[in-house]
This record gives sequence, C-alpha cells and structure tokens, in this order.
Amino acid sequence: MIANFGGYYIHPSKAVKFGVLKSHRGTISQRATRVNLRMNLRVFAMLSACFFCGAALIARSQTAASTPPRTSDEHYIPFKKCWEYSVANIGRASVSSINGTVYVAETEGRVRALNLRTATVKWVSDLGGRVTALHAVPEVGIAAVSTVASGGKRSTVRLLSADSGLVKYSVGVDVGENVYLISDGSLLVVFDPDGSVIALNVQDGMVKWHSKLPAKITAPPANFDGNVFIATDDKKLRILSAATGAPAASISTERVVTALGIRENGMIVAGDDRGLVTNYRDLSGTLWWKFKSGARIGTVSETAEGILIGSFDNFLYMVSKYTGDVKWKRRLDGRIVSTPAVLANRIITASSTEPNAQIIDLETGKSVDQIAFGEERFMLTRPYVGENNVMVFVLVDGIAAYAPDGCPGK
Repeated sequence: MIANFGGYYIHPSKAVKFGVLKSHRGTISQRATRVNLRMNLRVFAMLSACFFCGAALIARSQTAASTPPRTSDEHYIPFKKCWEYSVANIGRASVSSINGTVYVAETEGRVRALNLRTATVKWVSDLGGRVTALHAVPEVGIAAVSTVASGGKRSTVRLLSADSGLVKYSVGVDVGENVYLISDGSLLVVFDPDGSVIALNVQDGMVKWHSKLPAKITAPPANFDGNVFIATDDKKLRILSAATGAPAASISTERVVTALGIRENGMIVAGDDRGLVTNYRDLSGTLWWKFKSGARIGTVSETAEGILIGSFDNFLYMVSKYTGDVKWKRRLDGRIVSTPAVLANRIITASSTEPNAQIIDLETGKSVDQIAFGEERFMLTRPYVGENNVMVFVLVDGIAAYAPDGCPGK
C-alpha cells in the first residue's frame, strides 16, 4: 500500500523513518516513546522493590541475630533446699501435707507434724505398731492406718486432729500392711490388695459398707463423681458406688491393669503390664484411643498438655488427650515408679535409681534443671506439692523440702 502525504507517495516502510505514519492514537514514533517509558518505569519499580526487599531481609536477619531465641527455661526459678528431716526406715505411704503442715509417719508408730516452711515440730502422736498409710482429709483431720504384727490381717484406722494430733476415733479393720487409702466426700475408703474394700464415715469411723472382690487389686484405686474405680488381676476394671459399695459397672481389659487414672471429663485411662495404655470413653468401656509403650506402665496422669505416662522402659511419655499420639518422650536413667508431680508448667519426677529429681518442661519434655539429693539417696514416692509451691520429697532416709528460690518466710 502507497500512502499519499501532501502530494508525495511514501511506502509504509519509510513512513516510520520520517515520523509521519499516523494511527488512531498518534504517530508510531509517539507510541514507541510511550511504550519505552512504561517499560522503563516497570523496570525501575522492580529494581526498587528488590532493593527494599533486600534491605528488609537484611534488617530482619540482623534483628534475629541480636534477639536470642526463647527457651523452655526462660522463666524458670531454680529450686532451693528449705530443710531436711531424717526418718529411719521410711515407707512409701508415710507423708501427707495440708494447710502448711507436712505429716510424717515414723518408726514405732509415731506421726509427727512439721511446719512446711521451717520443719518446726508442731506435735507428735504415738500410735504404736507401724503406720502403713497416711492421708490428710481437708477440714476433717489426718487418717492413719497402722498394724501391730507383721503379716497379720488386723489393722487400726485412726483419725487425728490436724491441729493437735489427738485421736478423734479408732476403728479395727481386717486389712493387711500394704493398703491404699482415699477419701471420697464423707467417706474414708481402705483397700487391701487381696480385694477387701472397707468404707468408713470419715467423721466418726462408722463402717458404711464392706465389699470383698473376687480378685486381687493390681493398681492404686481412683475415685470420681461418686464412684470408686478398681483394677483387678482377672483383667477387670470394677466400678463401685462410693455411697453403697454396690457394683456400678465392669470393663474387661486386654491385660492386667497396673496404672489407673480418671480424667477431668470422666474418661478412664488404664495402663497394663505389657505397656498398653487404653483410654475408655465412659463406664461402658467404649474405646477412645490406645497407646503402646515398650514395657509395663507404672503411672498415668492427666495434665494441661496431655496424658503423662511413666513406663518401665525408662521413658516418660506425653500423649495427646484426643488421639493418644506421642507429643514428646524423655528417657530417664531408671524405671519411673511414682507418679510425677506437676507444678505450673514443670514436671518434677525421678526414676527408681536416680539420686536426684528431674525438672522437665511440661510442653516440650526438655530438661530444665535437676535437684540433687546426694549419693544413694533415692526418691520413694511422688513429691507432695504444698502451699507456696513447696515440694516435699520422700527419700530413703527421710524427707526434704525444696521451693522455687527457697521457702518464703523462713
């Protein structure tokens, strides 16, 4: 095509050179200029963005380098010793604590009350025989079970005044030396591993009911919402009414249960002698989840972060409350035979062969600190948590009290 411009015929290929070929938006040379300008602006914008992004990344990396990462022990206050008290031949069920006082069962049937912060003696009560169980009942008193002859099946249950140690009542019961003792409302319940269960009125010691189970008890019993939960060696979880002792339910288990816990929502968590932990949804035995460890289960307890499990494979596990999946696990130097204590976001525990207690972060399972008791001084049972976060440890040769930054007011 030949275009006629002012009497001159120009081929389109030459028109660009002369800058005279028009379009509906202007000449081709003008369009090219605008396109080039837009391209230049885009390149400039891209370079600017890259520059500022690089500067932001550099600033961020410098900030990260100058700010130390958060650690699990960021707010940890170390435990300091408050006091120690020597007791010869101390037993596993020989200490209880309530209202700023720690109660200690000594040899020859004595019960001694000590100030929790200072270890000052408040009173001593001589019961005779050997104290086999001690349990502080809030606003009622101190329940103690004692026996005279070794291997016998006759014991005495006494209720002591928490303030003076004077005996409020004394009741004879047919149970042996190794008993479990719990309180449930107005009742004090005594369990003999042979299957005998005796419920007393906690105020006056009157026997409310007595049940003889057809099998032996294999784990510390639990109570919740008016029921008593008992594991027996015939692979049963037996639930009795705390008010009457009548059977309320029964759950068949795969193996013999060795650790038992009741969750805040009423679900039942049972660990057995082969390392299986089962969460039952309700009294009907409906399965919720299962978890398998490498050895016999020693302890189960519910925490804010999940279900805490102590296994004879020397591991402490934290598993999800909802699925049973492992959130973390931590290996100790020996078997975990007593339920760990939980204080705020810390776990305080020890194995059967460690002369110290481990302080573990509840959320991560990482070690924060440890409390050294001394050579050959092992912890026999779980620590007791008293007022002002004072921890009382039962050792092979007595008891010791520790608290974050020491005992206040000592």
